[in-house]
Amino acid sequence: MARNGATVCRRSSRRASPSPSSAPAPSGGVGKPGEGLAIDYQVVTDVRAFEIAASGAERARVALFVRLLNDRNGVIAAERLFEADAAVSGSGNDAYVAALNRAFGEAATEIVTWTASRL
Repeated sequence: MARNGATVCRRSSRRASPSPSSAPAPSGGVGKPGEGLAIDYQVVTDVRAFEIAASGAERARVALFVRLLNDRNGVIAAERLFEADAAVSGSGNDAYVAALNRAFGEAATEIVTWTASRL
């Protein structure tokens, strides 16, 4: 079971529940646990760092460890640590939030690209 994550549904003939319609199974998509999808993979994330480093030049730091878990057999298909940082521009909470958003956005973009290349 994923602690934090999304599910990835690739082309599959499996259905979450029987359907009386003759419509074809979905060809792929992304959803959240509990949405009734017949999933192929889970994207499981562990937050390793989400912080502002205040020593020296202030920087936001984000580190996320990501696993692609095959939902059919429980095998980890791939795993990787994603790290990003961004300089804090200005002072105060708004500057910290903006820097964390930039760092997280960079890491999230890398995760999406990496996930798509692995499936």
